[in-house]
Amino acid sequence: MNAFLARQLREITTALEVTGGRLLVSVVLALLALLALLAGLAFLAVALFLKIAALAGTLYAALAVGGAFIVIALLALIILRLRRPAAPPVPKPLPVEVEKAERRAAFAANVDETIAPVLDALHNANMKPEELALRVGAELSKQTGAFGLIALAVAAGFVVARQIAGGNKRAGEDSAKPS
Repeated sequence: MNAFLARQLREITTALEVTGGRLLVSVVLALLALLALLAGLAFLAVALFLKIAALAGTLYAALAVGGAFIVIALLALIILRLRRPAAPPVPKPLPVEVEKAERRAAFAANVDETIAPVLDALHNANMKPEELALRVGAELSKQTGAFGLIALAVAAGFVVARQIAGGNKRAGEDSAKPS
């Protein structure tokens, strides 16, 4: 079993190393492309500056190139702001949902009122496991509702019946064997 697990671990490790290597190469290539793009933009900005400086002077060239970059940055920020999704409006609960929540709250309060005397008696008799079981059952009934409780009771009935029937079959088989 240990050999099997070791082999699986080696295969997973190899796959991770290959994927990590590919990821590292992709990141390095993306950084290289970004640096080349920035260098190209810098040279284009210098060329634009020199052309405007030859036509209008150095001060106007610096103002024009700097202003162009500011306009590009502002446009990018405006586009980014417009693309951000607005917060979805909080929907109002439907009257049916409100009524359902109120019914659940009333049902939970009814369960609490019903089991309160039994809990007090169990607590006074120092029956901690029984008290805990009753509390868990009450919480379960509050969360699942009537249909869930019925389904749980049916499933528990089937499990108990199988256990009882299985126990009787085994006892009958043991007594039927010759000695």
